[in-house]
Amino acid sequence: MEDKQQIRVWAGERKLLPIGKSPVHYHFHCLMGEGYLRIMSSAQRQLVKQGDEFTIMVGDIATLTGKQTMLVELKN
Repeated sequence: MEDKQQIRVWAGERKLLPIGKSPVHYHFHCLMGEGYLRIMSSAQRQLVKQGDEFTIMVGDIATLTGKQTMLVELKN
């Protein structure tokens, strides 16, 4: 069964991801806005815009920082 969670991130706000538990990975989809995703296993942050999608593996911790107000969806 697939779990979905929508998260709003305001401009200038930082959120820690993933929220909750997943056995393998999270699928990240930016529905609105723009910001930066930093996966701790990688040294660089990635610019995220509406329509972008990423996979966050279990054990990876990520932060999402809003450049504009964002709405993202996490699925596992």
